[in-house]
Amino acid sequence: MQQDDARVLANVRRLWQGLASPTARFAAGRVAVVVNAGSMACPPGWIGVVEIDGSALAIVPDDDTAKRLAIDEESPRTVGTIEFLRSRIAIAEVLGPATLDYLLPGRFRPAEDVDVVVSKANDPAIEALLSKVEDDEASESGIFGITSPLFSIRERGRVLAVAGYRSWPLGVAHMTALTAPDARGTGLATALASTAVEHALDAGLLPQWRAGDNNPGSRAIARKLGFSAVGRQLSARPAVAEWPAPSAE
Repeated sequence: MQQDDARVLANVRRLWQGLASPTARFAAGRVAVVVNAGSMACPPGWIGVVEIDGSALAIVPDDDTAKRLAIDEESPRTVGTIEFLRSRIAIAEVLGPATLDYLLPGRFRPAEDVDVVVSKANDPAIEALLSKVEDDEASESGIFGITSPLFSIRERGRVLAVAGYRSWPLGVAHMTALTAPDARGTGLATALASTAVEHALDAGLLPQWRAGDNNPGSRAIARKLGFSAVGRQLSARPAVAEWPAPSAE
């Protein structure tokens, strides 16, 4: 591994440790259990598994959940599957699994230049695009809450695709892209995401790309731009047992 790559991976580990808990630490080749109901590495009260370069953090909301999962001796790859979690505990909702990709030094492969319009999130044309996709798809894309300029490609005033990024701790730029359903497969998202990535690099940030396993198109964009698969992420909401209704007696 090149020295620059090792430096980036160390920064990525620090990022996820900080999101998981102030005391969280990866253990080489193992699963480190983190008890923190308010972790930012997954929704509050959920179970979260973040694997980076062969080591994993397993975030749980309480000690009881940690005991029920009994994951200390499991491999990082095994713990990061919904099948494993469901074999140990009832799960009500799942986010992921998803691949965590990072643009390691010197790997960027820019796409061809396109005509890009810099927009604001409240632009009616952007809102029109969002109305064409499902709410969960728009949310998963990460288009809400970006801190960069919002880049868009338009045709006769209609927005076909948007891209940008949100600034994360430790100089990480979480990339986002969204394309209108009838414009997918045309390369627009790749070209536009390339513009956003270049903007992040010029700002001295480390681009991060998260793509769910159910979204191969997003993962393909990351590969085309030179991102490397560094880790995996999975979040799961434990099912809460319902207590029986009190007796009338």
